[in-house]
Amino acid sequence: VIGDSTFYHSGITSLIEAVHKNVDLLVVIMDNSTVAMTGHQPTPEYEESVSGRRMKPLSLEKVVRGLGAEKIVVADPYKYKDFVETVRELINQPGLKVIISKRACAILAKKTGVGQVCWIDPEKCTNCLACVKTTGCPALTLLEKRVDIIESECVGCTLCMQVCPYNAILVKKRGEVK
Repeated sequence: VIGDSTFYHSGITSLIEAVHKNVDLLVVIMDNSTVAMTGHQPTPEYEESVSGRRMKPLSLEKVVRGLGAEKIVVADPYKYKDFVETVRELINQPGLKVIISKRACAILAKKTGVGQVCWIDPEKCTNCLACVKTTGCPALTLLEKRVDIIESECVGCTLCMQVCPYNAILVKKRGEVK
C-alpha cells in the first residue's frame, strides 16, 4: 500500500523491479491526487502548478500500464463492499496486480464543503464497534453505551454506515438536527 505522491517520488522504481522480475504481488496505490502529508501540493496528475504554470498532467493508470503492469483495476474505496471484493479477487491471482484506489483527499473535500455527514441512531446502536474496528475513522467517538459521530470531523464518506450490521448509521445534511 502506497500513496500516489510517494509512488511518484520513490515507489515507481519498486514497481519497475516487480514488473521486471515478474513478482507475485498486489500493489494498492491510494490516489487522492495530492501530496496530503506535506500540505496538499500538486502531484504529476495536476494541470497547473502552485504558481499557476501550465503543466502536462500524467495519468497514474497510464504510467502504471506503461511500466508493464498488465492487471490494473481502478476502484473507489468509498464503495466498501466492491473494494473488498476487488482485493479478494486479485490477491489470489498469480502475477503482479495493481489497484488504484481513487478518491479525492478527504481533508480537501471537507474544506470545499461536504454536504452530508453521518449520524448514529442511539436506539439502534448496540455498541458492537464494527464501525470503529473496520474504519478507524477519527470522527467516531466512544460513549458509555454506544458510538457517536463528531460532525465537525465527519467527511461524509459513509464507510461507517456501510459496515454497520444494525443499520444504526444514517446520513443527514451537515448542520441538520436529528
